[in-house]
Amino acid sequence: MPKRKTLIVLSLIVLIGVGVVLYQLAARTTFGNVLDETIPSQEDITHITVEAYSEELGETLWATIDDVEIIDHLLTEHKEIALKKQRTKHTKILDYTMTISTPTKSDSFHFDETHFVASGTDYKMLNGHLVDSIDRLDVEWQTTDEFLGIE
Repeated sequence: MPKRKTLIVLSLIVLIGVGVVLYQLAARTTFGNVLDETIPSQEDITHITVEAYSEELGETLWATIDDVEIIDHLLTEHKEIALKKQRTKHTKILDYTMTISTPTKSDSFHFDETHFVASGTDYKMLNGHLVDSIDRLDVEWQTTDEFLGIE
């Protein structure tokens, strides 16, 4: 009888361990997979609008990217960023928003150096981040008033 109890306990431990591992694997994805799930592959991206809060200036800057090569480079360069789904909602405000527009819809993605939010799902970035690439973009940055055409 004691051997049977030991076998049952060990079996339960193994099952729980396998469940935890499977849950951890299911909670992982990549930036490329999130994009593929959000933006249909048959849709051409018409432009990307980036909103970035500048602490240095104390205001939000905007840029519109409609150059196909820059769009392709920006999205392709980061396809392999590993993301882990968070069980709890991220409560701080993220400094960057990237809105990707196609002829039929627009989807916004919020991020900073360590977190990423897409379609209401919070992720932690496990390797790499988008911030440096956004900051290095060779695009014209505008203040909110300039972006909205307010004089």
